[in-house]
Amino acid sequence: MTPQSVPTPSGESGAAPNMFTRERIGEGGAARVATLVALLDAQEQQPAVRRLRAWAFEALAPQPGESVVDVGAGTGTELRRLATAVAPNGRAVGIEPNPGLREVAAQRAALLGSAATFIDGDAADLPFADGAVHVLRCERVFQHLADPQAAAHEFARVLAPDGRLAVLDSDWGTAITHPGDPDLVRRYTEANWRRMPNPFSARHLPNQLRTAGLIVDHDIGSAALVMPPRALLGSGVVHRNADAAVEEGVLTREEADQLLADAMAAARDGTAFFSVTMYAVIARRPDRGPGPSLG
Repeated sequence: MTPQSVPTPSGESGAAPNMFTRERIGEGGAARVATLVALLDAQEQQPAVRRLRAWAFEALAPQPGESVVDVGAGTGTELRRLATAVAPNGRAVGIEPNPGLREVAAQRAALLGSAATFIDGDAADLPFADGAVHVLRCERVFQHLADPQAAAHEFARVLAPDGRLAVLDSDWGTAITHPGDPDLVRRYTEANWRRMPNPFSARHLPNQLRTAGLIVDHDIGSAALVMPPRALLGSGVVHRNADAAVEEGVLTREEADQLLADAMAAARDGTAFFSVTMYAVIARRPDRGPGPSLG
């Protein structure tokens, strides 16, 4: 990670999942984690995601011996990259509250010989001392947070003097969905927004980081994630979102069925269009003298 669609493992679409959760691996949990892992793997292959991640990595410029943290590390791809950059004496820690994702990330790191490690944690309550982190990144987590300002303050707290931060997130207000009756698409989309804690997260990031006392770079990265037309086919999430809109009284059953029929027909003939814009904000903590190590 609304028709707010993102690629699923089979090339379908799916709503941006709430990945920043502590979902237990109970009945059906393993299957849900497997689906989420495949979803994340598919997302990171999208050119827009890869370009924005590369831009943010270059801006962060991790150096050997530094401590790096990835909040919402997922399957650990970007943390492994950071771990390589800070080797041999640096430390790379991923915060991932979802135990299933954390297990997969640890397994992949071990298989690839990466020094990256993964622990449980919360964006607004990181297990690090004040000023202990040289480089911190956080991707597509803020949209899932009910109190993103608390996370921004926590990031500022743990950053070392002149420490660097990259927060990447989508702004679902930029989503474009075609085809569909404009009024139905609007009501469907707005219903999806109301089910998200922070759907317009990206536009608020600069001010939230400044409020936390950080210096924000004026060069903000962006990339439009444009999905292939057939990405909508077979998506259970799109249908569930429509069902939810009906249950909430936002759409009638007939309106929802018409919206879905138009979308699926366009997906089959290659004329469907969906995009959402991702943004990356770079910030740093002012120099306040030496800080402690990550420990």
